[in-house]
Amino acid sequence: MFDNFNKKIYLPVLIIVLLICPFTFFRDEGEETAIINNVGDIFYGTSHAAFKDELDKPLLAVTPRELDLDGIAPGKVAGGVFSLRSITGIRLQWIIDCPEGWEVSDNQRLTGSTAVETDQLRLSIKNDLTEFTDETKPQLYSIRLNIEAGNKSVQFMKELPAGTYREMIKFTYPGGTEAVYFSFEVTDTGKPVPLLTIDPTRIDFGIIPPGRQVAKRVKVTNKGREAAKWHVLIPKTADEKINMPPLGRYVSFLNNEIKRGSNYVPPGHLKNTLEMSGKWREYEGYPTAYGVNNFVRYHFSGTGICLYLRRGPEEGKVAVYLDDQLTGVYGGNAVERGTEEFIGADNLPEGPHVLSLANGDGYVIIEGASVYGRKLLKGNPGWVNVSPDSGVTSRETDYVTVQVSTQRLNPGCYAEQIVLASNQGDVLLTLSVEVRPDQQARIFDVYRYVRNQNYLFTTNPQLEMNRIQRGAYRKEGIAFRLFPPGTPGTTEFYRWYSVEKDDHYYSYDLNGNEKPPKDYVFEGTIGNIGTSKLTNLRELYRWFNPSTGRHFYTTYRNGEGMAQKGYNFNGIAGYVK
Repeated sequence: MFDNFNKKIYLPVLIIVLLICPFTFFRDEGEETAIINNVGDIFYGTSHAAFKDELDKPLLAVTPRELDLDGIAPGKVAGGVFSLRSITGIRLQWIIDCPEGWEVSDNQRLTGSTAVETDQLRLSIKNDLTEFTDETKPQLYSIRLNIEAGNKSVQFMKELPAGTYREMIKFTYPGGTEAVYFSFEVTDTGKPVPLLTIDPTRIDFGIIPPGRQVAKRVKVTNKGREAAKWHVLIPKTADEKINMPPLGRYVSFLNNEIKRGSNYVPPGHLKNTLEMSGKWREYEGYPTAYGVNNFVRYHFSGTGICLYLRRGPEEGKVAVYLDDQLTGVYGGNAVERGTEEFIGADNLPEGPHVLSLANGDGYVIIEGASVYGRKLLKGNPGWVNVSPDSGVTSRETDYVTVQVSTQRLNPGCYAEQIVLASNQGDVLLTLSVEVRPDQQARIFDVYRYVRNQNYLFTTNPQLEMNRIQRGAYRKEGIAFRLFPPGTPGTTEFYRWYSVEKDDHYYSYDLNGNEKPPKDYVFEGTIGNIGTSKLTNLRELYRWFNPSTGRHFYTTYRNGEGMAQKGYNFNGIAGYVK
């Protein structure tokens, strides 16, 4: 009898506990977690805010994170599908809230349940042209959104003018919420969906001296069935720029000088502003990484910054920080591949800032960023030329050449917007360039710091001061001098670090016989080094201690007495000033 009483009491309690416990381990939205520091020693001791719950996998997995439904002209319908799955294996009951500002028919709410098997949430959106009665106001279109799951559906309505829109769908379920997005464009009768495309849509000409001419090709394609007749428009200062986005200084992370599939290194003109930590590889010239422990820090000066990140089926989440404070999380998972803008920060106080990225799960591909607030100069008439300036593109691929001339331009940053207008829609091309006096004769002082026979060489101790102080490095002064990017007879001099050996390794051989062992983490370039004995250059000797696995570099042939400490001569690393 006593046993039967226990069963009657404990069985209901056990059921209640099992229903509640799966959700008791999830943090509140404001709670913070820690990011692993000291990856590659670049972020040594840096205090990051937490990933927060956005980077923790939710109970309900909804993919993709965003659907791009493209344009809907009057009478047209567009659609897409979200996939739903319960990660825990427990069937989840969920409910969808009405998108903000939309009206729902009959006050219905769409509910459903999802288990381990993948379910579908289907979206369709239709543009119904309403009666146009007031010519003083913009034309409105009746947009009907239908969301369907299983044999249930609910319809939402909203009147919108022509334009581009992005809406949120929020799933609420026991234990949390999950938000996904869909975007679409409402087009009027006289405005076709843009089918003319260009690649790239942004060009960074980098840093070039006055009096030079540089050019890059842009690919023009037509997705429509009809031929696209296009011509180039370069707005003048007095022109009214309708629907033109704000103009910023575009900075591309593209590096065409590295081998395909090799380790990614920043281009020469970004070596002092772009830090990479972790396992970054090259993909189409851009940096890409997979999974956690991959970090980026970009130093800029301005009032805002916008990132350009790839989206696609394998793209993951990226935590975005501004001056070590979390500002948001980008979710790149999507059905269609492309590039998406993500506002990293805006309305900042004018001045220097640091943008940091920490990869979560999945892949990340970073194309670059646009910096706002920095004063951009307007070039003289004719400083930008596009050839040809008109054409007809059918099913073939055409090219135009964009040329920039820095003759009669003062030092500073310049930017321009170019419109390719066509009967298949208009596309926008932005370009930027920094004009800086030729500094090929300039050299960089390389400072040597030491910690227990771990020798750190840097040309920018201010940029790495946090690391130097936290690592208890001792300054030993200027060891030698390196050259700026592009100096004839030189190549980039790279740095690696081994946590296990607490040792730095230096070489200009990125993928050859002189690259370090696998336990070394690549840290980028510290400047350019001579590859042969030119006039007024001297040898940089490498020494190696086989018992500790550490290296030492010096311009002195005798090794500064390191032979007495167990070091052996290990060859010439290059030629320096």
